[in-house]
Amino acid sequence: MVSQVHISRCCCLSVICVGYNYSEDRVVVDGKLVTSRGPGTTFEFALTLVELLVSKEKKDSLIPPMLVRV
Repeated sequence: MVSQVHISRCCCLSVICVGYNYSEDRVVVDGKLVTSRGPGTTFEFALTLVELLVSKEKKDSLIPPMLVRV
């Protein structure tokens, strides 16, 4: 599921007005934004970055030696 995130700048730099669709997916990719639920999703997050920056084949080749279940 891809989250719909819309960020608009408000009059103050420390305030961001956000409208979004909440997702409980472990890793979410929305355009150029990649995020995850927390420390327990570190490997899934890293493998998603590898897939986006290199290729799905590279990501798949890293899973067995890391002993990661995805």
